[in-house]
Order: sequence, then structure tokens, then C-alpha cells
Amino acid sequence: MGEYILITPAKNEEDNLPEVADSVINQSVRPRLWVIVDDGSVDNTPEIIKELARNYSWIKHLRLPPQRVCSSTFCKRGFRIAYVCKSGIDYAINYSKKHKIGFNYLGILDSDTIIEPNYFEKLIKALEKNERLGIVSGGVHYLERNGKLRWEHTRLDMPRNTGRLYRKEIILDLRYPIEPSHDTILVIKAKNRGWRTAQLKEVIAIQKRLTHSSGGFWKGKFYLGEVHYYIDAGLDTVLLHFLLYSCRYPFYTGLAYLCGYLSMLVNKSPKILDVEIREYNAKRGRYALKYYIKYYTKKLKTFFIEIF
Repeated sequence: MGEYILITPAKNEEDNLPEVADSVINQSVRPRLWVIVDDGSVDNTPEIIKELARNYSWIKHLRLPPQRVCSSTFCKRGFRIAYVCKSGIDYAINYSKKHKIGFNYLGILDSDTIIEPNYFEKLIKALEKNERLGIVSGGVHYLERNGKLRWEHTRLDMPRNTGRLYRKEIILDLRYPIEPSHDTILVIKAKNRGWRTAQLKEVIAIQKRLTHSSGGFWKGKFYLGEVHYYIDAGLDTVLLHFLLYSCRYPFYTGLAYLCGYLSMLVNKSPKILDVEIREYNAKRGRYALKYYIKYYTKKLKTFFIEIF
């Protein structure tokens, strides 16, 4: 079976990191190397990572210097997190070369995501079964109060940002971009080069926080609106997301998303320079609209069948 190395960005995650670490340590197929990147935490996160590194030789602690460049939330949540991930990737690849650690895949796991014991084993098997599958993840789930798991519905051709495995050659060939929406950019570039990408929703990853909820739902969706402006998402894409978020609890997130997009538009903020990404996003809205119409039509049919 193929082998992998793993990178986890972390900042002030003392509440979540111990449980996340337990889920990685207890994997049926452990990573050859796990680099946890501490982005200037001011809580107990550095001590937790140091203790893990003392107990397990394959776990390494990389602490980044304090952030001095970014001032806006968009910069901090966009460019900064991409920089943190790339720092971890560069360190892991260089460390692997120096210590002759062989690997076929490279994974990214957020510090708020707990994974089932054979999570990475299942992803590796999927990659080995399909040689054109380049990027894969499990499905993000949330633990409800009744003890049941709820899958967060997203497109199955789009791997989730956490618990994701890349083929080594994709990372080496495309290089990790220091851009907002860096993970989506890599998926787009991989697709454009003939790779398949997938989310296997039956492979369980439990996220401790709701997506885009760090710092609050308003800030999270406001930032997402900024990102969609930056990557030059079409108006159809923006309106579709506004409607979708407005129909989900908490309902004000649709307005937050639209405000984030419009704030960048009014200020004539710069957009991504990568023409490949801009051209892809110009077509993205039409595909997304068809996808969600098909999905919600199916949901409505099921709803009426259950009633009648």
C-alpha cells in the first residue's frame, strides 16, 4: 500500500488538537511523517505539539514567526493560511528528502477534524484503484445532539479542504499556491490537466466547527464572499450562493456573503492574476446551477413521496 506524509496547520487549537492527534495516531495506516505547523499560537497548542513530537518520532513541530504583514481579515484568512500550509508542505518534503522518507501521497488535515480509524487507508485504496484520481477526501460530518452524524452536503467531485490526499506528483508539478481559496485552485488546475477529483462521503471525518464559522458565521461568510470576488466568480455563481446560504440556518449568512463580495467590488479590489482560474470560474456558475437544481429536485421528490 502507498505511503503518505501529513501536514496540519494549527493556531490556538488546544481544545481540539489532542483529539485530532489521537485519531491520527490510531490510524490503521499511519503517515510516515506528520508535520504540525503552529502559526503563532498563544494558548497551550505549542506545548501539546512538543509533547506529541517527544512521544512519536514521526511527528514534527514547525513553529512560524508571528504574523506581521497581514492586517485585514481577508489577508489573514486567505493568503496567511495558504502560506502556513505551504510552509508545512515545503518542510515535510525537504525533511523527507533529507531523511530518505519515501511517500506517494501528501495529506492536509485541519486541526479541528477527527477522522475514523481507517480513514487514510480507504483514501489510499481509492487512489490505487483509479490511477487518474489525483485528489480525494472523505466527507465532512457533524455530530448532532442526538448522537447521529450529519453529512455536510457539497459536490462529490470537489474534495473537502480537510482530510484531503494529493498524489505527490500533483503537489510537485503544480506547486502549492499562496492564494485565497488555495485548495480549490489546486483542484481546478488538476481537473484542467486531466486528473479526476472526488469526495467519498462514506469515509468519515468529523469537523468540530461548522465550515466558515471560525470567528463567527457572519465573518466566515463575509470572507467567502470576498474570496469569490477575488477568484473572479461569475455573477451567476454569486447569486446562487447568496440564495443557498439565505435558505440555510443561520439565514443571515446569505447577506453576509453578498456583503463580502460587494465590499470588494465597491473598493475595486484586485483579483487573482491567474488566467486559468478566472476562465474556469467564468463557466463554473452554470455547472453549479445545474448540479443544485438536480440535487434539490431529488430532495423535493423524496419529501413528497414520504408525505403521500
